Amino acid sequence: MNALWKFRIIYWTGALILLSGIFTSFTGGASSAFMLATLSLPSALWGSWASMEILDRKKPWFYWIYNGLGVLWLSYVGAITGYWFLFELDPERFPSVLINPVFALFWTGALVFAQITTERRNYGEELAEIFIEFTSERKPVRLAKSRILYVESRDTFTLVHLEGMSYTTTRSIKDWSEVLEGFLRTHRSMLVNPALVVSHSSSAVVLHTGVELPISRSYKDHVKTHFSSED
Repeated sequence: MNALWKFRIIYWTGALILLSGIFTSFTGGASSAFMLATLSLPSALWGSWASMEILDRKKPWFYWIYNGLGVLWLSYVGAITGYWFLFELDPERFPSVLINPVFALFWTGALVFAQITTERRNYGEELAEIFIEFTSERKPVRLAKSRILYVESRDTFTLVHLEGMSYTTTRSIKDWSEVLEGFLRTHRSMLVNPALVVSHSSSAVVLHTGVELPISRSYKDHVKTHFSSED
């Protein structure tokens, strides 16, 4: 787990505690406030994810309206669930502020804005992650370049190997070498992510997963030069 995801876990855990403190004034009990905050948090998590997608993909302005509607819908679902379980369908006990759209958009917007601002200020390098898009078995795939362990050519198709899974593609190994800038060719049928290599010899490289990949004679000097320059 990288530093960015550690920050997100800590941040949203803190947000849950903060919401619990705020909701205590509505519910009168810490346990009820915590449960209500837990039911309400998905709306903020949705707002966070959708906002980052809109910003990263430079979506048109009306996507923000969809984002807001999604936040309100999830807020109301959380409020209704709380109304059912915590307030026993008693309208006198139910805090009407929970279904106030201004309140819902305000607190979710504040949390999302603080998260995105902090991430862009302190985790810019992780946010600049490059994503690769391709088709595998007629389905679109989008994944971070850093997750790819290696690409292997199998005559009529290629395999994109990740930790614990692989994708089949029709893109040639030559095309992949152009797309995956910085990857290392160790064999005519093998393209390796050098950032994940933990050891190497004259005949093979070993990835952090323990996978050992061969180095052919044709690429022996190329591989040696690459790792020598890094040392």
